[in-house]
Order: sequence, then structure tokens, then C-alpha cells
Amino acid sequence: MSDKLLSLENPVVPFHYELHLDIDPKQSSPNFKGSAKVDLKFNSNSTSLASIQDSFTQFKLHCKDLVILSAHAILGSTEYNIQVSQDTKKHWAIFQSECPIQLSNDLPLVLSVQYVGKIGNIKTQHDKTLGIFKTNFMDRKTGTSNNHVVATHCQPFSACNIFPCIDEPSNKSTFQLNISMDSQYKAISNTPVEAIEALKTAGKHMVKFARTPLMTTSVFGFAMGDLEFLKTEVKLKSDKTIPVSIYAPWDIANATFTLDTIQKYLPLLESYFGCSYPLPKLDFVLLPYLSDMAMENFGMITIQLNHLLIPPNALANESIREQAQQLIVHELVHQWMGNYISFDSWESLWFNESFATWLACYMLEQNGDLPHYWASESYLLEQVEPIMCKDASNVNSKSIFQIAQRKTSINSQTSDIFDPEAYTKGIVMLRSLQLATGESHLQKGLQSVFEDTKTFHERSVKPMDIWNHVGKTLKSQNVTNFISSWTRTPGLPVVKVELKQDDGNTQTKLTQHRFINQLSSEEEDQLEDVPYQTPLFGVLPDGEMDSKNVLLTDRTLKLDYPILVLNHMAQGYYRVSYESKESYTLINDKLNEGTLSEIDLSKIFLDLSQFIGDEGFQNSIHLLGLCSILSNIASSSTKVSPKYWAPLSKGLEILQTIDRASLTSSKLQSFLKKKIIIPFFNKIEWPHGEFGKSLDPYELKVWSQILFLNKTSAKCAELCQGYFKLLLQGPRSSVPLELVSSILVVMSQHCSNIKQWKKIFDLVKHSACVGISNHVNCLHVQNSGDVATLIQNGAIESLGFCLDSDIVKKILNFVTSNIESDAMELALFGFNYNFKKRLNKNEKPQDQIVREAIWKWYTDNFDQWARKATRKGTTTGDHIHKALRSISLIIFQMFAADEPQRIEKFINLKKEKLGQNLLSLDDVWASVQQDEESRKTIRRDLSHLV
Repeated sequence: MSDKLLSLENPVVPFHYELHLDIDPKQSSPNFKGSAKVDLKFNSNSTSLASIQDSFTQFKLHCKDLVILSAHAILGSTEYNIQVSQDTKKHWAIFQSECPIQLSNDLPLVLSVQYVGKIGNIKTQHDKTLGIFKTNFMDRKTGTSNNHVVATHCQPFSACNIFPCIDEPSNKSTFQLNISMDSQYKAISNTPVEAIEALKTAGKHMVKFARTPLMTTSVFGFAMGDLEFLKTEVKLKSDKTIPVSIYAPWDIANATFTLDTIQKYLPLLESYFGCSYPLPKLDFVLLPYLSDMAMENFGMITIQLNHLLIPPNALANESIREQAQQLIVHELVHQWMGNYISFDSWESLWFNESFATWLACYMLEQNGDLPHYWASESYLLEQVEPIMCKDASNVNSKSIFQIAQRKTSINSQTSDIFDPEAYTKGIVMLRSLQLATGESHLQKGLQSVFEDTKTFHERSVKPMDIWNHVGKTLKSQNVTNFISSWTRTPGLPVVKVELKQDDGNTQTKLTQHRFINQLSSEEEDQLEDVPYQTPLFGVLPDGEMDSKNVLLTDRTLKLDYPILVLNHMAQGYYRVSYESKESYTLINDKLNEGTLSEIDLSKIFLDLSQFIGDEGFQNSIHLLGLCSILSNIASSSTKVSPKYWAPLSKGLEILQTIDRASLTSSKLQSFLKKKIIIPFFNKIEWPHGEFGKSLDPYELKVWSQILFLNKTSAKCAELCQGYFKLLLQGPRSSVPLELVSSILVVMSQHCSNIKQWKKIFDLVKHSACVGISNHVNCLHVQNSGDVATLIQNGAIESLGFCLDSDIVKKILNFVTSNIESDAMELALFGFNYNFKKRLNKNEKPQDQIVREAIWKWYTDNFDQWARKATRKGTTTGDHIHKALRSISLIIFQMFAADEPQRIEKFINLKKEKLGQNLLSLDDVWASVQQDEESRKTIRRDLSHLV
């Protein structure tokens, strides 16, 4: 925290709170009354220990939005007069004694405080749920909004909105809560109800809850109100039976799935940790509003109700079921890791959350509720891959440890502390450690942590305390080194794999460095290239895992045997660069056998996509490798295995990038067509008529990519002519949506007259697309309007592929007339693929080159557009501004390779005439130049293969 830590500065710290709260959500005043009796003990961690060991006169507690009415303290039989002042900026209550307090280890100082606090009134999802908050809702029987829910949210620093405390995770205490409330309400807290006492006020009673185990203030909580509930009992592995309940303000019957999930996984988690569930009951309270979606209060988990009140018809959706189960089990894991074992600083929030997600997903996969999760797109592509790309994009990217060092204050919220990058890296780190260590070994190490109650429960700890203990239990220093490396080393590594022949034996050399995309020479000088503890997950040519070498700890490692692939199933956080022909020969052999994992093939392509076009890292072996794999699949006499369609689509995405880079060289384009594109086109068994209804979506994506790449082929045009007829005339669901855009591109590419082109141009109108949308087979889009929009966008993007001069004029006039409309610049997209060709496709000297026609149109209209675009405060100006930047980007790309001076001269002239900051054309041009450098790199190494 940026403020001083009271748990270090204070002479005393709490070890028990007895709280009495009087809460009435019906009253007009947004307040509650409170009294707290706080047992304080000598603070052995105080930084001012020397000055307070004899006596002290002052101490502090956190206190936010509380008005303290009175306070006194008792030590044994001695009572102290306490004066209270409040620092509203630092959220401190300062307690001053008139005479020195003599404290020993034998007796606690008991502080009694009377105060008034605020209850937040929550009306929308945007209102923050901090401290105590309430909301009212409609009674479905009476139709009046007189029902109430009151609840708490203490993480990270909002317990001090409820009672004076040391609101820091390093301080663990016990709590005993008493609430005075209307007797009509149900009340829930961390522990079971111990007693209910009637009060003198009619219709009110006091609910007394049992004393909690040691816990931090952040997981203290209670809820009360007009709540329905479901209840059951769960028999745990320890032969203990505990009550489990779910509370909600309405539709409690829809919580049955949640209750079933808790019943299933609570015993499984107890067994995994080898530690009894720490409390005598467990409740889930589903709330209409909760800022952080879910909060793992010890024994009383709160969750925003729309995530877990799931009607029966929604349970048919596999994704909804899986998301609900992940959320439930995640919060259950926290009851052990995060609550029973807690962490001494919010810097450890990343680990607390990463651990809960990792173990929840592992348990769910193991028990069949989240099948193949660690190999799924939702994990590898949607979570891990974006973080890897981000981590490699900046030489100054931070390690988990550095990210966690961000300063927090008593005003911080969870969103200020939580970092998605550290969270995701933490999940990958834990999964990698589990695989490298062995699932049962890691479980054994974690169980040893929970066995040591004195070390890990009685005080808050650091994550490294856990891993040091696990390492000692497993007698492996590698555990500690692994965690230290992956939390303190920024970025991610790339491991280079080189196979070499030596006396007839194939050997492997592995070399690791930190990987940074587009690393400049200046950045290379400042790069801290520390070797990582990289888990190899190597697969041998016979398909077995390499058990001899599982961890790369030095810069290089030489093996006297060949490695087929590293980072099997993509479970490590690193790239792999295969840098010898022998590697790709082995990979192709396994592809032909069908024994290479589809995840491994996807990872090979994903990593290649990061190398290809990177001036500092790409070399010709990467292009050779990509082309050899794609060529091998295309030329193979056997059908493509269904499991390879998904990774193949990723490989073809790279090929499309290479194809785009090769546009300036007919020789390179001819090579790609002959080697890969035409063999692929001929390999596919194209339907001549209606398509089947059950084609794999990835297979269709590959077909679409091949149609686009082969768009200039007459054979392809003949095929698409038939598909285009089906699109326009039907029958119903006869053309897969995945192919529509490519079909339109091919048709536009081969248009030779206005009549043909008009059929495509008519689809630019949304109404025309609605009329044919039922001819499209789309399993993933329910709304036909969405299908119509996708057809319309495909039609607009296809327009510019036409090479007829009269049609080009019409396209340019169309863009000019509609420049204020969204996405009209997409009509120019196709020109970027034909910019060096001559109009009318005759290649006669008198025919104009495409880019010259586009340039004349652009320069003739630019000044007029620019003036409209720079009109401030108008919607039209904003649309034109955006469109003109996009148009400039497309046109600048046409000249970047061979006439950059034309663009630079144009920009300088327009800056002189219309202003320095006009449309930020310098930024647009810089982006184009950067892309062109990548294309030059591709052309350079591709030419070595031709």
C-alpha cells in the first residue's frame, strides 16, 4: 500500500472482533448502528517495536465512512479513557489514551467502540457494492417493491466501511457477529447461526453467529433479507456431514444445478487438499448486484445471481453449464487457498486467483465436466495466445512480480489490483509445473502445506512460502527455481531446435533466448536475456514423451537423440523455432501417419506466424518449414484427417500473408500457386451442387481460404459460378456461410461486363441480402438479419477485385457517394490485390494500371474530403475522418514497395496546404512502412526457396 501499513506501524493488532450491528433497510436514513469490541495484542512485527515495548499512548485502526461516537479500552481491571480523532483522507481512526498503556502478552487490550455507518443503496449494475449495501426488489405476490436484500463486499479494503479494523491481508483474526434486524428476514454469515434472541422492539430479533476461524477482514461477510433458499447436506471424505444452502431473492428453483455442482466438488476438493473443509457449513448467496461478480467470503460465497440462477432450458447449452461450473468450483477452491491459507499482501492476488482457476479447471476436466479444457481453443487461443503476443511485443514488458508491485491504497478496488496478464501467466505456470512435476507429486506437495497448520493457517503467508515447502517435501529445488523464474523473469522465451547428423546419429541442440517481436538493434542492446526454467514437454519420434530431459535451465542443451516436437499440447509458455530441414521431415512423416497431435500442429503454425515477417527473427527455414508442411498435406494421396482441419486453417492464414507479400513478384506468386495453392484446390472434393449439411466448420474455412488464394484461376471461377447461382436462387440452406465471401471475390475477379457485376453490386443493399439469406447454411448464426449483414459486407469487400475499367469507375463513384457511410472503404479492399495489373485484363500498354486509376481518383477528391473530415463536432466529419484514414492506408500500401517517395511527397504537400496534423497521415504511412518491412523480409527469404 502507498500509505503506511498499520499492521507494521501499530503497537497493537486485533486478534478478535465482536460486532453488534443494527440494520433496518426499510428506514429512510441510509445508516446503520454498530458497536465493536476489539481484542488487541502486542504487535511483534511493529517497525517501532523498540519505542513501544514498555508502553504506548496511541494506536490506529482503519475507518472509512464511519462516525465514531465513543470509545473506551480495558486491560484487565484497568480502564483507559480514549479520545478519538479521524483522518478522513487516510481513513484512519486514531485512538489516544490519556495515560500510557502497559501491555503484556498475558492480557489483551479490549477496545469498545460505538459508531454509525452508511448503507449503500444499489439501483444499477454501475453502482459500487462496497461495505454494507442494500437493494429493494418487487414481491411477485403483491407486486410492490418492498422486499430487500442487504449484503456486504469487503475485498479489498471495505471491511473498514463496516467496523474499525486493520483492513490489511497480513492481519488474521477471529470474528463473532451479532445482527439486530427484522424477524421476517433470513440472515447468513461466515459461520452458522448460534442463537436468535427476541428484542424488546416488536418484530425484531438479534441473530448471533458462531465464532469464525482465523481469517482476514476481506473475506468477512453477511447477508440478510427476503430470501428463498435450497438446502442439502454433503458428506465429505473426512466422514463429516455439513449443511450446504443456496439463497436468492427469487427463482431459487433455478439454483438446483449450482447445488448439485457443490455437492459433487466439495468432497473432491477436500480429498485433493487432504484437509477437511475448514467450516461447519457452506452457503452461496446469489445477489442482484455485486461489483466483482463473485466474492469468496469464508463459508458464505456471494455471486451475482444471473450467473447461477440457470433455468432448465439454458442448461442444455454446454457453454453455460461449463462457465457456471468453473465459477462455482473456483470459489470453492478459495475456501482452502485464499481463505484457510491467506496471503499477506494484495501483491499476491494474481496467485490467489490463478491458483483457484487452475485447480478448478483441472478438477472439472478430470471429472468429465470440462473435457479437453487444456487443449481447447478457449484456453490456448482466447486466453494464452493473446497474452503471449502482448508479452513479446514490448522489450519493457513486466514480470508477474513487477506487475504485482503496483501500489495500492485503502481506496483501491479489486479492479485496480487485478491484472489479467499476470493472472493468465500464473495459470499457465501452474499447469506447466503440474505436468513437469507430475500430477500426483504436485498434489502430495500441496497436501503437505495444508498439514502444517501452524505455518500456513495461523498467519498470512507469501506464495513463495508455499513453493519452498512443496520443494522441500518433494526434495526438489527445481520447484522453487521454476516458480521464481516464471514470476520474476519478464517476457517469454523462444527455444530453437536444431537437428544434426553426427556419425549416423541424429542429435538435437536446444537454445533459448527471450523472444521479442520486431526487436530493434537499440532494444537488443538493452534486452536482459536471462535463461528461463523452460519445461520442454518433448516428444520423441516414436511418439513417447522425453523423460530424460524435462527442463531447460541453461542457455543451451545438447541431446544425443532427435526430438520431434517441443511444448507438446502447447502447455508451456514459450515459442518453438524449428531450424533444420530434418525437423520438418520428421513432422511431415508423422503428419502422413496421422500420429502428430492436432494441437502440436496448431502450435507449430502459431509460432511460425510470429516468426514470419519478423525482420530480426525470420529466416528462410521458417518459410521452408511452412511451405513443406502445407505442400506435403496438399500433395498427399490420402484425405486430410478431420483433426487437421483446424490447424490447417491457421497455416493457410500465414500463407495468405505470404501471398499478399508476394504480389510484387510474379515469380514468387507462381511458386506458391504451383507448390501449394493449386494442389490444395485439386485435392478438395468440391461439391457440384448443394453442399452437405454436416461439414466441419474448419474444413469449410479451409475451402474458403483456398478459393480466395486461387481466385485468378479459370477453374475456380467456373466452380464459383455454380455456387453463386445457388446463393442467388437457392434452394434453402444450399451454400455454407463460410464460403460466401470467397465466392463473391472470385466472381468479382472474373467479371467482364456491367451485367455480371451488377448481380454482385445488388447485394450491397441489405434488403437484397435479406431476400437470399435463407439460401445460406449457417449453423452458428441464429438471426437471419446477421446472415444478411455478413453477405452484405462480403459483397462490399468483393467489389474491388474487378478489373474492368468501366466497373472500376462505378466502384469509385460508389465510394465517393457513400463516403459518409460506415465501412464503404471496404469496397477498395480488392484493389490492393490487383494494384499492379492493367485494367480490362488485356495487359495492353494503353490500358491503365489499377493503382494509377485509384491514385487519380484519390488525389482529385482528397482536399474536399479532408475539409469535411476536419470539421469538428460533426458526426459526418467523424465518419469521413475514419473512412479517409482507411482509404489512405489502402492506397499507400500500393506504392510502399517501389514508390515510397510519391507518398512522402503527397503527405508533405497536404501538410503544407491543409495543416500539420491533418488526419495524422504520418502515422498511417509509418504503419504501412512497418508492414512493408515485414513483406520485404518475407520476399527476401521466400526468394531463396524458389
